[in-house]
Amino acid sequence: MGLNLPCKRAVCTHVTDAKQTALFPDARREPARPKKVVAPPKRTAAKAKHDTREAWLLAAVELLTPAFAERGATVPEVRVSCGFPQGRAKAIGQCWYSAVDKVIQIFISPELADPVRVLDVLVHELVHACLGAGKGHGKEFRALATAMGLEGKMTATVAGPALKEQLKALSKDLGTYPHAKLDRHAGPKKQSTRMVKVQCTQEGCECGGYTVRTTRKWLEVGMPACPAGCEMEEV
Repeated sequence: MGLNLPCKRAVCTHVTDAKQTALFPDARREPARPKKVVAPPKRTAAKAKHDTREAWLLAAVELLTPAFAERGATVPEVRVSCGFPQGRAKAIGQCWYSAVDKVIQIFISPELADPVRVLDVLVHELVHACLGAGKGHGKEFRALATAMGLEGKMTATVAGPALKEQLKALSKDLGTYPHAKLDRHAGPKKQSTRMVKVQCTQEGCECGGYTVRTTRKWLEVGMPACPAGCEMEEV
């Protein structure tokens, strides 16, 4: 005869997934993924249309040529570059006719960086190129220069209001002038004459340590003496 054991209900010791999730909310949650940070696009400077100053200046000559033609002038073959004009310290442009290959050379001062100013100086020098050697700033120069829109003293013209607006538009077509202003006066300063300190170091001298400053040039001639007659020393 079998034993009649009291019937005990089996107790389930596990909980459902739903309950487990409720009890332990992080039990099945996937680890948080770091948010992807999208970097803003890098700003890149607009690429210049011309890599060199010379290329920019020659392109400007091509764009200015039709304006000269409308006024009956022919722009000859030229080379244009940046360089300090020879002779006058304040010159900002020059036109040379003495190249071995007979090609006219125009130089624009590297102290100019404003593209509109560079262009109006270029117009001035192209007037010289159109007229040829020996014309200077006389009547023929004045006639063509003013027809192109230059004004002021003929040896130092500037663009008039109308020409200036045209040159602003032209500079936009040309793009950035690939040049940085050069300051010829920004170099190391010339050292001034160094003054040397000399003093009477004689103990008990009634001069009381008389001190002066002089140049090395005079020290090479001879060391000075204090008012009491003692020879001084460099200190």
